[in-house]
Parts: sequence; structure tokens; C-alpha cells
Amino acid sequence: MSRLSDLSYIKEVLTRHGFHFSKAMGQNFLINPGICPRMAAECGADRNTGVIEIGPGMGVLTWELSQVAKRWWP
Repeated sequence: MSRLSDLSYIKEVLTRHGFHFSKAMGQNFLINPGICPRMAAECGADRNTGVIEIGPGMGVLTWELSQVAKRWWP
């Protein structure tokens, strides 16, 4: 998971897959490894609640939310 907070790794993945993002179009991505865990911890979710993340970007916050919120296993 820590690689998703590494800016050089993110740029490499985006380039490899031909993705181009633009701040001018409102595309901003949370990748700070200190912020996302705090956001997940403070959002109020727990093992009894689910969360939906809209526009998950690279998935850093998604991963952190999955650690605190309810999960469904097939």
C-alpha cells in the first residue's frame, strides 16, 4: 500500500497505462500517507457501517477506509 503514496510510482503507473489527470478539471488525489489514515479513523465508520467512496483516485483513502469499515466476504 505504501507504494500508492510514492509520487514517482504513481507517475510511472499513470504513464504506463496512458492516464492523464488535470487539476484544472478538479482532479485532485490524496496520497499523503499521514492524512488518509487520519481521515478514515475520524470519519465515524466502524465494523458496523459501510462506506462508499466516490472518485477514489489512486485508492489510498479507499484502502484506509477498508481497514475501519464493514467488509463483505463472499
